[in-house]
Amino acid sequence: MWFVCIHAPIPFVILFRHLFGLGFQLYTYPIMVSAFFLGQFAGKKTRIRRDAKKSLAEELQSEEIKKDQL
Repeated sequence: MWFVCIHAPIPFVILFRHLFGLGFQLYTYPIMVSAFFLGQFAGKKTRIRRDAKKSLAEELQSEEIKKDQL
């Protein structure tokens, strides 16, 4: 799954470059590298938040089951 996540954005990056006329000049690389790291950071935050919600839901569900068993 990670392979798909890493390589799926590549066609969009190429499309983005062509639509906005960025090409592959040297000044565009800092923009693209910054976008890459921003995307990684946003993905990490999203994953942490999603995992926390999932963990909380599982904890609440297990507490409900324990209360029902009493």
